[in-house]
Amino acid sequence: MIKQNLKSFIKYGILAGIIIIIFLSLQKMVVPRFSSTNIVDGFYQEKENDIDVLFMGSSNMFCTIDPVTLYEGYGIAAYDFGSSSQSLNISYLYLKEALKYQQPKIVVLEMLASNSDSYQKLPEEALRWGFSNLKFSPDKYITLYDELGKIDFEYLSYIFPLLRYKDRWSELSKEDFDYLRSDKTNYDKGFYGSSIITEEEVNFDYYNEKSDFELASSNIMALEKIIDLCSKNNIQLMFFKSPTAKNWNCSMSEAILNYSQKYNITFIDYNEYIDDLKLDLKKDFRDLGHLNITGAQKVTEHMGAYLSGNYQLPNRQLDKQGNSWDTALALRKR
Repeated sequence: MIKQNLKSFIKYGILAGIIIIIFLSLQKMVVPRFSSTNIVDGFYQEKENDIDVLFMGSSNMFCTIDPVTLYEGYGIAAYDFGSSSQSLNISYLYLKEALKYQQPKIVVLEMLASNSDSYQKLPEEALRWGFSNLKFSPDKYITLYDELGKIDFEYLSYIFPLLRYKDRWSELSKEDFDYLRSDKTNYDKGFYGSSIITEEEVNFDYYNEKSDFELASSNIMALEKIIDLCSKNNIQLMFFKSPTAKNWNCSMSEAILNYSQKYNITFIDYNEYIDDLKLDLKKDFRDLGHLNITGAQKVTEHMGAYLSGNYQLPNRQLDKQGNSWDTALALRKR
């Protein structure tokens, strides 16, 4: 009798496991591919404790810093780990997730998100970009609750995306099915490079306008959590602001500088380096808020020189067994 019950338990356990695998696969298939999908999926493919510099933040970060260029010029093993329209409390979530797999020596945080309240209700697309591809964890759903403020159908649709995207069945393509078995390694290391040149007039008149900006208390809370987590893990934290012709002004930079000095954190405002970097306002921007590939190369070169000159970082090009950045660079040069 006991043997029979054990056989039944094993049989139904296997059946339940198969059903769960099918269910999770269907969820992955119906969720649209976001800008952050390849970034997050690729991060999970990296060998544990192989990343020395972790760049974090919104699209202003991953459209500005090219880790493959950092590796080619300075042997720095870096990854852009972020999501579009990422608030600082979601950056904190991403940092906690990253530290489950990596022990970076430096974390570099792009500061655009500090210009708004971390706990203002983000639009749905920003939340989907931020949460959809992270692995399950209590931290993920606690942060989601902080964003939504309640557990309802919308909240559950982040846990079970089939609830939100059940109508996508008719739109599924071969690409969606291929996604389940594809190599999810990100050989751009999270960087999103665009060759588009904006047709809008890029100028920094708005940046030069002063305002009565103050850091929101929610942002201070998120930043202090990030600072504390870095300190506990012996990680050096650095701030930077990518060049942007909208949504950021010199008063915001001044507030970040004052805050960073309080904690002895380096802050580089690349809006002050436009001339030094020889950024071409007619050719180096994808739009008013983001650089294109040529602009990103110029900022990345400066960042690489700064990191290599001010921090003790290994030259990973000397790794005898090679690494995934070698592969990424070789693919880039094809």
